[in-house]
Amino acid sequence: MTPNDARPQPQPSDLPEKTEAEQIAFFENILALAGEAQSAVGARRRCITLAGVRIALVFAGGRLEREFMSALAHLETPTFDDADATLHIWDTVSTGVSMAPPPCSRDAFTDRGDIWGFNSPRIRTAFLWSEFSVCVMDVAASVGVYWVNDAADLPYWAKSSPMRALFHWLMEPRGRQLIHAAAVGVAEGGVLITGKGGVGKSTSALASLACGLDYVGDDYVVVGLDPEPTVWTLYSTAKLDPQQVRQFPEFSAVTAGQTVAPGEKAVIPLFPSFSNQIVPRLPLKYVLTPRFGETSDTAFEPVSKVDLHQAASFTTLAQLPYAGPQTHAFIDRLISQVETRRIVLGGDIRAVPAAIVELIRTSPSTAEAIAPPQPLQPLVSVIIPAFRGAAFVRDAVNSVLAQDYAALEIIVVDDGSDDDLEAVVASIPCEIRYLRQHNQGPAAARNRGLREASGAIIAFLDVDDLWPRGR
Repeated sequence: MTPNDARPQPQPSDLPEKTEAEQIAFFENILALAGEAQSAVGARRRCITLAGVRIALVFAGGRLEREFMSALAHLETPTFDDADATLHIWDTVSTGVSMAPPPCSRDAFTDRGDIWGFNSPRIRTAFLWSEFSVCVMDVAASVGVYWVNDAADLPYWAKSSPMRALFHWLMEPRGRQLIHAAAVGVAEGGVLITGKGGVGKSTSALASLACGLDYVGDDYVVVGLDPEPTVWTLYSTAKLDPQQVRQFPEFSAVTAGQTVAPGEKAVIPLFPSFSNQIVPRLPLKYVLTPRFGETSDTAFEPVSKVDLHQAASFTTLAQLPYAGPQTHAFIDRLISQVETRRIVLGGDIRAVPAAIVELIRTSPSTAEAIAPPQPLQPLVSVIIPAFRGAAFVRDAVNSVLAQDYAALEIIVVDDGSDDDLEAVVASIPCEIRYLRQHNQGPAAARNRGLREASGAIIAFLDVDDLWPRGR
């Protein structure tokens, strides 16, 4: 049984939407519980500045403070009273204060964290299965709450990049966007390296740090476009597969004694050891997406807007609750305003930083001109229900990709298959959201995909069908 198998499955009937008043009441209830937790064990206030936004972090006791501040310590500033935003953070085990029951059926919980029927423009509410946490925020007041039952149960990624849903909700109204990417550079400017996991983002970023380049972040960073494209640091951690850590003896001191469970990545704490190279921001000169080359040298080549848009948007859309058409529009602007390339990573990872510096310092007269902005395409979510579809799914996905359409979200819903559908989907070299449920039939699978979709337009494709070009 996979983790998704155990999750409540969508029902054929529509779920009722919650009223604005109901959503506000739920938020206020959770905010009051956070206050009770702080009263029970003491409030611990830490202040950070993220992309120019002054945020007060109010922890109930020290348990989550110890877990989260390692990744955020490089953002810390002296305590201030006039914060732009406040986040209240508590757990039940160390405080004795329990979370309120959800004001909805668990059928309303989606894989990404959004809750079906919670559509208030003011209140954001998410239940994150991957870390079993609740995040809520009054966007108008810039006040949020994070809760988890037991900090000891948090997965490694929730501690190395904590509260990203709350930071996403804080940044978006201010014209900034969390992007799943790494960013490095020099004083003249930086590059954003984005793409699916395993394509070389983290190794490129850490090789650059090891060679003395400025480091903004790995995993997630904050990007703004006005008045000029800029990338800001968010987390002072990096993650690598354990075997890759051996390539970087520079980080052995900060990873010494760390035990990595099978299937997990090593978390590399970079602050304070590399505080001189962790910079708060860089002007953004290039957006890159990697592929592995066949020689030792690193090179750059043109990349299509379709490929780059999908590389930058997929994980961002898949992991951030309430991300959707507005996120897609931001990424579209980003790759229209900043020069783009595919970075072809050579076998000599230590040569990557020098190639990046040379690219950044390329004279504008020799760089390719940025294409004029094109009309924004609506984000299309393509939902593919599949039962025993391993033999067909690759051709179905390829027929979608053959539309040469940038703003795509592809969702494959495995309706309890007993073949190797999951492995085949994972082997397809493009970004696909894979969801699995108990066998309930194609209608239930389509409903599951519909509830997970982010697009402005929804399209359905059966796994054994193909789209003609131009659809």
